[in-house]
Amino acid sequence: MLLLYFDKTGGKAYDLGYSIGYFIAENLLFLLLGILIFAGLFVIFLRKKIRNNKRQIEN
Repeated sequence: MLLLYFDKTGGKAYDLGYSIGYFIAENLLFLLLGILIFAGLFVIFLRKKIRNNKRQIEN
């Protein structure tokens, strides 16, 4: 799919590395936001698990 990625001039980006780099550069903000959201949800999930485990140990 990345091989079919078009650059701004409308021509094909023949170099796969260039294509991937260009794709990441254009969508860097969205990728970072996605990673931050995913990390946040993961941390919340871990905290809930730890709290539940502490309750079970106390009981």
